Amino acid sequence: MTYFAVQTRKQEVIEQRISELERLQAREKLTLSQKALSGVLYERGIDGQGFARILSKATQRCSAASPLAT
Repeated sequence: MTYFAVQTRKQEVIEQRISELERLQAREKLTLSQKALSGVLYERGIDGQGFARILSKATQRCSAASPLAT
């Protein structure tokens, strides 16, 4: 491999790791938000099935609004 190929591959690996870390951080933030929402909904008398329906509807709406949706 040439010097430039090695440097390019190193940069690709770095960018991939950064992307993975950002995804994991976003997932952790989502988990914390869902736990907080679950607590609020439970206090309001909504059970686990109701919470699941709310999340399902939110996911459907977010997916439909996403520019990546096909």
